[in-house]
Amino acid sequence: MGCSALYVLFMAGLWDACMAFALEAVGFFPRLGTIAPKEPYMSTFANQLKNEISRLAKKEVRSETQALKKASAAYRGEIAALKRRIAGLEAQIKKQGKVSGRAKVVENTEEDSGSALRFRVAGFAALRKKLDISAADMGKLLGVSAQSVYHWETGKTKPRASQLAAISAVRKMGKREVAAKLGESAEA
Repeated sequence: MGCSALYVLFMAGLWDACMAFALEAVGFFPRLGTIAPKEPYMSTFANQLKNEISRLAKKEVRSETQALKKASAAYRGEIAALKRRIAGLEAQIKKQGKVSGRAKVVENTEEDSGSALRFRVAGFAALRKKLDISAADMGKLLGVSAQSVYHWETGKTKPRASQLAAISAVRKMGKREVAAKLGESAEA
């Protein structure tokens, strides 16, 4: 019998025959002429072999499952962190939606008032330079503070609808009219 015969016996589930063949192959007992050891020794050896194989198989399975358990725990932690991040981002979106909703309401009321005036930061700064006046003087003409004029020019804030009308009126003035108007306000 060769190795393939041993494999066939093993696959057929004939442990005893397989063990006898294995022991005979290594010279544990000769084929002919002597009496084979009693059956209890053979079954003890077979049982020990089965037990050792099952112990090694359990050990291998245990090591593989430990790695899977660790990976699973790490994935659960990552999923929980991602869920927390999603919840935070959804809260930010909801908050920004409320803020932008308020801004839209304010813009709609300004547009409904009939003013089709628009404001550009660069245009406002160019107007002040064209008229050759300071931010304080521009503020006097518009009825606001110099700080408001500065914030409008830098784009930090936007003028209200009532202030847009005053800016529009100043746009239509020339240097002489602005000087006259500032002279009147200085005398008063």
